Amino acid sequence: MPDSFTITFGGRPVIDPQSAMRTCREHGFPDDHFRGLVTSYVCPTGPKPGVGYLLMRKKDLDATRNSATVDLVITYRAGSAATATTLRGMIITASSMAFPGRDDDDDSVFLVSFADGRHAKRRVSWSKAYNLRQRNDTEYITTTTNGGTAWTWQQLVQDLWTPSIGGTSPTLPYTPNGTPEGLDFYHSDSALDCLADVLLRINCQLVHDPRTSLYTIRRSANGRAGLTAIDSRQRNYAWQDRGTQWPQADWPATIRVRFRKRPIPAYDADPYVSEDVTTTPAPSVLVSGTILQLDDDLFALYPAPAGTLTNGSDLTARATERMQEWVRRRTSIGFPLMRSYKGVVPELFDQLGETVSAICISDRGGSEGAALTTEIRNQDGSALDDWKPRENPHWVWWADETPVTIPVIQNVVCDGANIVHDVVNYEISQVNRDGKIFLEIDTSPVSEGTTLIPLVCKEFLTPDSSIACVDGNIVFTKVSDHGLFVDCEGCP
Repeated sequence: MPDSFTITFGGRPVIDPQSAMRTCREHGFPDDHFRGLVTSYVCPTGPKPGVGYLLMRKKDLDATRNSATVDLVITYRAGSAATATTLRGMIITASSMAFPGRDDDDDSVFLVSFADGRHAKRRVSWSKAYNLRQRNDTEYITTTTNGGTAWTWQQLVQDLWTPSIGGTSPTLPYTPNGTPEGLDFYHSDSALDCLADVLLRINCQLVHDPRTSLYTIRRSANGRAGLTAIDSRQRNYAWQDRGTQWPQADWPATIRVRFRKRPIPAYDADPYVSEDVTTTPAPSVLVSGTILQLDDDLFALYPAPAGTLTNGSDLTARATERMQEWVRRRTSIGFPLMRSYKGVVPELFDQLGETVSAICISDRGGSEGAALTTEIRNQDGSALDDWKPRENPHWVWWADETPVTIPVIQNVVCDGANIVHDVVNYEISQVNRDGKIFLEIDTSPVSEGTTLIPLVCKEFLTPDSSIACVDGNIVFTKVSDHGLFVDCEGCP
């Protein structure tokens, strides 16, 4: 007797894709809008929700309408043994008729889209910054610290875990180097995205386990031993693409880690300092001289008045760890791979975030077991290459900067004997309001009626003009002489 399986959603039967496509062919209906989609569920690591598609009759779909979440249950039968795999906490996100039917027909077939719990958890907005340093100094901005003390990696993860996932966060799989710095999540999308961004920086992944609908944190494995152990037990590949890394193309001889400077230097100076680390271990085939640049969150400190680097050893230690984590990721979750197993292999979910970046369970049609497969999918390991500290380019911290004061001459008049003027100080500061930079200007008088030019038989010349008091009026005259005071006949 061949292996077989059944799938239910919210306790109701799911329609076999082959049966639906056969109906479309018999009646001349299109099926391209669901062919290849149903029945499937893809569970990736990270903040984006796992999504799936299936077909249900209207009466069965209506039975789930009052449920906030439903379970997807796959029962696989091998001989007389039956094994049920339950994927919990799915949320229906959309439904539409799969082919023509009547709204009041309980047997009308609907294409149903669903997502796991991350669909809801990603809708918690977040606006906060962590361990920012003054742009013109090396001190932390107090409002971005943990009550005056710099956030640690574990504290930072907990602060983001609470609004996004809820409860107490797991302990990080390892203790990352140093202190997280300069993480600006103002105007961010969601707390879950911010959490995933922090975890990626330390080569960890947010993992959702649909078997329990719970969340955890996993670090990229050092190699693929966990996946190899599953392979040795399964031996039931439908097909596989092992993938091959070509180190000549993407494995650098050196990893360059770039750090932002504080204070920010003058506009014409390099705002970064870099540390180069030899990639270790190196593959046997490597293009010499190749360099991969990674951006880091840590600041390079050049405090006044000396303006010399004071935390060089910290930068070196951080750069070394970044190289090690890059290599670790490239040999595990970052190793390009696609593999398909027959049936459902629940233990693959234990490899999510370590050696596997996404799992897809799919039924392409037919009731025999060969139609049901579990695929693992790994993209290339470029995620760490692309990571950059989040900074709002419109946000500039000015709270502790001294405003610029400019004395301005105003109200230039002739009092009958001299040209006099008032002096007003313009105090100019830059402020941020809702992410936009504005100039704020305050004025204060300094002096009034101060003599600008004494006109006792004098005429004031500039390189191309003169100014004088003639008969109580201020007169400007174009001249060709240079900047001199010369005698003036006929002054009052």
